[in-house]
Amino acid sequence: MPESNAHALQLTVTSETEVVMTRAFHAPCELVFQALTRCEHLRRWFGARTSTLEACTLDLRPGGSFRFVQRDADGGLHPITGVYQAVAPPSRLAHTFVYDVDGRREQRLRVSVRLDQRDGVTLLTSTASFADRHERDAYLEGGMQRAAAEGYDRLSELLAVDLSPVADDELVLARMLDAPPDVVFAAWTEPERLDRWWGPPGSELHSQSLDLRPGGAYHYGLRTPSGDALWGTFVYREIMPPERLVYASAFADEVGAAVPNPYASTWPLEMLHTLWLADQGGRTMLVLRARPLDASAAQRRAFARAKAKVSKGLATTLAQLAKHLAEG
Repeated sequence: MPESNAHALQLTVTSETEVVMTRAFHAPCELVFQALTRCEHLRRWFGARTSTLEACTLDLRPGGSFRFVQRDADGGLHPITGVYQAVAPPSRLAHTFVYDVDGRREQRLRVSVRLDQRDGVTLLTSTASFADRHERDAYLEGGMQRAAAEGYDRLSELLAVDLSPVADDELVLARMLDAPPDVVFAAWTEPERLDRWWGPPGSELHSQSLDLRPGGAYHYGLRTPSGDALWGTFVYREIMPPERLVYASAFADEVGAAVPNPYASTWPLEMLHTLWLADQGGRTMLVLRARPLDASAAQRRAFARAKAKVSKGLATTLAQLAKHLAEG
C-alpha cells in the first residue's frame, strides 16, 4: 500500500534478536483471529501478492502443528512449519516458525501475536524472536517485511469485503476500478470531480462547499431528471487518504441543515457510509458500506425493505465513477 496509508505495516527492530510488526485492521478481533487460524481464509491472503498458498494444514491447539507451502511467481515452493505454544482466541497466538528447507530449518523463530480491539479497529502486534543477530538479519534481508506487508494488505481487503457480517439494515458494494487509490480518493473528495459523476443517472450535481476534515461537510445541490431540486450533505467523520473515508449523509436544505427524506417519511435522517480503497497493483478495489445512523427500529426496517433498490442505485452511481475515471 502507499506510504500515506495510515494503517500500513510498521516494522521495528527492538533488539539484536527481536523484531516487532504492527498492523491495524477495520474489523473486530474475532474476525482477524479467524483469518489467522483457518486454512480457508489463509489461502486467500497469506504471503506476497505474487505468491499462492498451495498447501495448508493446522491443528489449532497448544502442542498442535501447522504446515504451509507457498508457491512464488517463478513456481518455487517454500514450506513453512511450526508448533503452537499458546492459543487464546480471539486475542493471542504463540508458535514457532521454521522455513523448512536445507540450511534454514535449524533456525527456529518464536512468534507471538496479540490482537487488541478499540472502536471497531483491531491492532495486530507480531513479535518475532530470533536466536541471534545473524538469523534476524537473514530474515530481514530475505524479504520478510515486504511479504508480511503485502499479506496483511490482502488480509485487510478480505476482511473488508468477505468476512465482516452484514446486518439486514446494512448494504455492502464492491467494485474494481481502473485507477490507483489516490485518484479514486480525489474523485470522491474534490468538488469539481464529484460534479461529474455523483448522483442518479441524468441528474445535475452542483457542489456548494467542501470542507475535508473530521467534522467538516460537503454541501451540494442536485436537480433530478424529473426537475426536482434537492440538497444534500456529507459530514466527515474519518479521513485517511487514500485508504478510507467515513461520512454521514443526509438530505439537506439550502444552508446545509439535515432534513427528512422528502419522498419517504420513515426514512433514516442520516446514513453512515464507510468507503474503503485497497491498492491492487495500480487498480483499486472499492468497498462501500452503508447503514442507518442513530435510527429508530421503524427507520431501520424501512431501509432494510428498500436495500435492494438502494444498492442498485449506488451500483449505477459507481458505474458513473468508473466512466469518469476512464475518461481521465
